[in-house]
Amino acid sequence: MVRPGLHLISKDGQEITLEPRAMAILTLLARHAGEVVSRDQLLDEAWSDVIVSDNALNQFIVKLRRALGDDAKQPRYIVTVPKKGYRLVAQVEDVVLEAPRLPPSLVPGSEERPKTYRSLKYGTLLVLLLLSPFIGKLFAELAFSPNFTERLQLTAQPGEESQPQFSPGGQYLAFTYSEDDGPRQLYLQRLPTPGTRSVSKPQALTGLDADRRSPAWSPDGNSLAFVWRQQHRCEIRVAQIDKDSATLSGEHKVAPCLDENDKTMVRFGGDDLTLYYNHRASPEKPYQVYRLRLSTGQAVPLTNPIDPGAGDVAFALSHDASQLMVVRDNRWQNQVLMFMEASHGYHLLAIYMTGSLHRNSFSWGEDISHFFLIEKPGRLERLDNNLLSQNILSDLPIHGPVYEPSHDQMVVVQGESELDIYKTANPFFTPDAKAQALVNSDAEEYAPSFGPDGKTLYFASRRTGRSQYWRMTETLQLQLTDFDEDNRLGQLHFNPQVAVANGNVDLLQFDTEESRWRETHLLSDYGGANPRWSRDGKHLYFASNASGDWQIWRWDRSSDQPTQITRSGGYCGQPDDKEQFLYLTRVHTPGLWRMNLADGSLAEVGTNITWQRCDGWQLAGSGIYYLTDRGEQHIHRYDLSSGTISEVLKLPQGYQAQFDISPDESEVLYTLPKKHQSELLLLRR
Repeated sequence: MVRPGLHLISKDGQEITLEPRAMAILTLLARHAGEVVSRDQLLDEAWSDVIVSDNALNQFIVKLRRALGDDAKQPRYIVTVPKKGYRLVAQVEDVVLEAPRLPPSLVPGSEERPKTYRSLKYGTLLVLLLLSPFIGKLFAELAFSPNFTERLQLTAQPGEESQPQFSPGGQYLAFTYSEDDGPRQLYLQRLPTPGTRSVSKPQALTGLDADRRSPAWSPDGNSLAFVWRQQHRCEIRVAQIDKDSATLSGEHKVAPCLDENDKTMVRFGGDDLTLYYNHRASPEKPYQVYRLRLSTGQAVPLTNPIDPGAGDVAFALSHDASQLMVVRDNRWQNQVLMFMEASHGYHLLAIYMTGSLHRNSFSWGEDISHFFLIEKPGRLERLDNNLLSQNILSDLPIHGPVYEPSHDQMVVVQGESELDIYKTANPFFTPDAKAQALVNSDAEEYAPSFGPDGKTLYFASRRTGRSQYWRMTETLQLQLTDFDEDNRLGQLHFNPQVAVANGNVDLLQFDTEESRWRETHLLSDYGGANPRWSRDGKHLYFASNASGDWQIWRWDRSSDQPTQITRSGGYCGQPDDKEQFLYLTRVHTPGLWRMNLADGSLAEVGTNITWQRCDGWQLAGSGIYYLTDRGEQHIHRYDLSSGTISEVLKLPQGYQAQFDISPDESEVLYTLPKKHQSELLLLRR
């Protein structure tokens, strides 16, 4: 059974995930089953936006045959037609599968462990009849009206209003507010009754003595839980709330958290004695979701992310407190929307996102069969658990939807965060250097990089509505790409002629002489990530888990062969100019390491680099520059000769900075957030 929308092949009780291009090839062959499909047709279908060699197609045909268990010499599925193309000989039938429903084992008291269902995107389903078919009935048509007829702006304070949460019954709203990068305060607002448009003024629940965020109502509406921070301390706290006087009392700590954990959030469970929150034990570990019993103080982890990445960066609890919806960040920006049973964390469904999902861009719908999602900026959709969707709203820059079923109402955050790119002379050599706003627009500008000449600049921008790469000289800004999908792009890393990058896209190469992009699949069998060129351009270093765990590999351009370099782990790697040493980070291990490429010996370098942030450090000249994000963001320089550490640049908190150092260490590029403005918008039917 082949499910193109899910990128899955089910065969003999096993599920095999295909790369999107492989599935595109198989789908085209299935649409023309029994017919010869030319190589040009297949290349146009799978690589419509780039130019690749015929060898790329050959590699993907090999992968398809391997996934199908096919033999090129005695084919049962894909037949090669010499000098023409390929033909699918298996019989094909279009079907629709029944959505995965909750198994009986999820009923309270059941002991059977539920199955794990996987999905990837909504789409057409195909079945190869030579495989085991499973045919079900289509989900019932939705009777839910897709249009919000009433839009009412609730707030208009100068600053950022976010993280709204309805009280039980939907009469009040708690949210956070901050101005000019000050501490976040908790606010309370009484909502207008249905049919009226009279908006009351929000009232402050807390002062500026500490940062308080992520408010959560208890089921009886008499308490608020929230995340509290003050002077590098972080705690989960609970307080009683008097809604009439807009005051909190009895504020007290119920669990600790790390000050560096800026993604920690909290929710009450189905009673007033259960809390859910996400937390990481150290900056090197991924976030996990915990269930806390307030009566005993016992916190039990419900999730255990194992892939590199930030882990479970956000979650939502269903209105009946039976299920969790969790955003899991894998390999930084490759994200999965997971559905879990709330009491034990059993997996029910996983939706693999093809783009970057804002961690606060989802909400439960009216029941556990429906949810809201903002996968693309400004497009709010309602989906059921068969992934049938309805467009709800598509004309506003919104995120953070929260749905309240008793009054059929929703609150969203209106407004976008924006980043600009600045340049300054390196303060390490020029202490009084002044920064210059280099790239700014009304959209997000990010991923800044110096070109190999140290003068031409490259960056990513969302000014056209989708992230694209741009090049900037002294007189011109030129768009270099025209990607169809709005993916999060990685920084470019150059050798003298070619740049490479990977974010939420395949590995890309850009020829600086021909000004031409192409996608490369030379590393596709290895799951190549975090690529860096050697100085002479003869080798490409990258991370891969092809050998079972994450290691650094090296691709040799002359032999076209990759070789595993490390044996004790590696995730971000960069060689020095002479390729004598490889500097690298290791999965779930703090700090930076130096490997002698001649004898393989490994030594720790005295820096507190965060191992996951491959864009958070770089080798330049005689130093290693790196970001520290424990409480405050600083760019530091580690001198390779003396081992001394110096502060170079201090950056604001509250965003994930990116930077680049010119090849001669004379200049620094970095991102800075603009003053953020957001409001809360109430949607009703």
